[in-house]
Amino acid sequence: MELKTKKSGLLILMVLLLVGVVALSGCIGGQKTEDLQTIGEAVKTKQGITLCGSLSRDDRYACKNAITNEDVSLCNEMSASGKEVCIAAVAEAKEDVSLCNEISATSKKDWCIALVARAKQNATLCKKIAYGYIKEECIEGAS
Repeated sequence: MELKTKKSGLLILMVLLLVGVVALSGCIGGQKTEDLQTIGEAVKTKQGITLCGSLSRDDRYACKNAITNEDVSLCNEMSASGKEVCIAAVAEAKEDVSLCNEISATSKKDWCIALVARAKQNATLCKKIAYGYIKEECIEGAS
């Protein structure tokens, strides 16, 4: 009886641990996907300022401040994920595609270029985009 109880307890502990690992991995990976969807939606709806709305409260404030002041250095105060979203928003506000080079993730960098291309109504900037579907959105938004 005692051995059966120990096995049941161990099984419950393993299940809880597995559930925790799965939940945590979903949170970590989900944030990046969520950021990409937000940036992509901003390109489609032509509302880049909405990028800041997807961030945590502190990051949201810093992001809006960076856009208002057109100061990309204010993005450095943010979390890593928020920083890239902020840089894209400031690049759009300043219509400065060179700021997109500060973004390491290729897909986020591509969305940044698409935001700037749309803001400048310059579809030739879309040629710098690596991902085909982002390039298509860029051309459509910048035309």
